[in-house]
Amino acid sequence: MKIVSLKENIVWLENYVALRNQYAKALFSSEMNSDETRDWLNNRDIEVLIAIENDALLGVGILYLNKKGEITLFVKKPNQGIAKLLLEKLQDYANQKNLLELWAWVHDENKASQKFFINNGFIDFSKENKTVNTTTYSGIIYKYRLD
Repeated sequence: MKIVSLKENIVWLENYVALRNQYAKALFSSEMNSDETRDWLNNRDIEVLIAIENDALLGVGILYLNKKGEITLFVKKPNQGIAKLLLEKLQDYANQKNLLELWAWVHDENKASQKFFINNGFIDFSKENKTVNTTTYSGIIYKYRLD
């Protein structure tokens, strides 16, 4: 398995859009098309890493530099170590960008993600609500201090 930048491997764009749109509801987002995604990728304040093996895109890790180190992870098949590999690469990239910490907002009901972040050294930092359109969701901020 390889972890590579989507920006540098744009041939994976359609695969990324398909996987991302499968997770749109869990990401509290609407679906996006390829043109919207290509425009979004032009933003210098994000890094999108993808896990690929053979001809398959297995997972995605996103680092939002403009949101002080917020990250998002989603994988095609959970519990295969893919998210952990993506997280390690995001940590390396964040260190190169001199960020002090990474953080993620996790919905209260997403127990698998909560366990993942705790098991990977993140701390349960605070409760925080997130409003998307007119709906408010309750979640937890997990933080990780970088070296």
